[in-house]
Amino acid sequence: MCIRDSIKEQASIDTGSLSPQDLVNHRRRLGDVHDMAGMISLQTSKPTEAIEHYQAALAANPDRLRTLIVLAKVYASHPEDAIRDGQKALELATRACELTSNNHPDALDALAAAHAENGDFETAASEARKAVAAARNRGAGPVAAAISRRLRLYEAGKPFRQGGGPRPK
Repeated sequence: MCIRDSIKEQASIDTGSLSPQDLVNHRRRLGDVHDMAGMISLQTSKPTEAIEHYQAALAANPDRLRTLIVLAKVYASHPEDAIRDGQKALELATRACELTSNNHPDALDALAAAHAENGDFETAASEARKAVAAARNRGAGPVAAAISRRLRLYEAGKPFRQGGGPRPK
């Protein structure tokens, strides 16, 4: 079964007849399928399609942490100007940080990228430092190192761009 078929199947379910637990499970499955389709769309250079899938996943469950983080990073750091939306990135990343009590390295990293996209490099650097500390506290050295590279960009007054763009010197 292809992803489109899975989406159609999940979307065709009459949710009015589902028990509360079945409704939760349905929304989770629908979100999972949209997340998968979004990831594939990003990997195949279809960012607009990816955004539609991630938004659909959030429509099924507005507090899907991974989706909030990924979509915030797309809006904050995609290499195409037409894809980026700093305000949306900030809203999504802020929600991800709220859900994790400002203690999740990926959520803080997304928030830092969102602030940088909005030109607030001082706050971006501050949030990136928190993200580095959170990653180190979790024993995630490679994650901390990657965030540290982005921190150097923010300290230099530059935003991060996925797959290219300015690199720290």
